[in-house]
Amino acid sequence: MISDGEIMDSNDKLLTIKQAAEFLSVSTMSLRRWTNNGKLKCYRVGLKNERRFKRSDLEAFLVETGEASSQLTLGIDDMQAPANAHISHFYSQEEASLEAGVAYLRQGLQRGEVVLAMSTASRRPKLLNALEQSGILVPVLLEQGRMQIFEGMENPAKQVELVNQFMDRARREGTVFRLLGDMVWTVERGWDLEQLYELEKGTNQQRESTASLFLCQYDINAFSADVAFMAMQTHNYTIYNQHLNQSPYFDLAQSWSPSQGT
Repeated sequence: MISDGEIMDSNDKLLTIKQAAEFLSVSTMSLRRWTNNGKLKCYRVGLKNERRFKRSDLEAFLVETGEASSQLTLGIDDMQAPANAHISHFYSQEEASLEAGVAYLRQGLQRGEVVLAMSTASRRPKLLNALEQSGILVPVLLEQGRMQIFEGMENPAKQVELVNQFMDRARREGTVFRLLGDMVWTVERGWDLEQLYELEKGTNQQRESTASLFLCQYDINAFSADVAFMAMQTHNYTIYNQHLNQSPYFDLAQSWSPSQGT
């Protein structure tokens, strides 16, 4: 708890655990672990004894430990993104989607992460075959539950429930949860823009609870401009033409609704 005698600098206000995680570009789970083992200083406030952090302590932590940005390797070229990144990947050719997806999944499987992929019935065999050709023991991993591939659920609520099951497993095992979604599956399920928006916005809430990476692939030939713009607003990173960039439209998702369109 903060004592009455502790003087707070007006320029060093206390940050919530979510704000501190964003400052360090790490998961809230990492912050809890570091504070529990005494690696990072925090303050306890309120009746719930919630964690709060000084910006100066966070800056000192970066200097002392070199923990800046806790980058996770995507496996696609030399791309890296902060833990809990929500990435949209726009592609025009199925081969590009498959190549990136396989590299991304392979990286997670080699690191022992919990992996979930969403694909269509027609693309699922291609994905599994390409993974096997890359040296991944697909049957063993499927049997062990280290990786699962689904064709998507019928509505956003059930999809969120499915993802939560895998995130809970990753959290229990103390590892990263990695999701790949070739969003064409939502077309085959008959989802509309509002349902897609509900899922992607919900993902931004889910990813805060567990160290994770979400990669959502959008075929620009299968989706409207409205969907593409929604994707740029609800993902904080975007891959296009083999370049990974922060999305300049991400904050707009807080005030945007499907009825607005572009």
